[in-house]
Amino acid sequence: MPWWASTETIRSVLVLCCYIAVAQMWNLLAGYAGLVSVGQHAFMGAAGYALSVLAQT
Repeated sequence: MPWWASTETIRSVLVLCCYIAVAQMWNLLAGYAGLVSVGQHAFMGAAGYALSVLAQT
């Protein structure tokens, strides 16, 4: 990808991959494992917020 894509495209793909990883983790924890608790929700909310803030730097 570095040979044919621009820097912005690479960054967008990387952010998309990070969002997909967090969504898959949430799906495995809450969906299949049934681990639904306030702590899990707070952790995922903080991780999602931190990911979006760090991705914009």
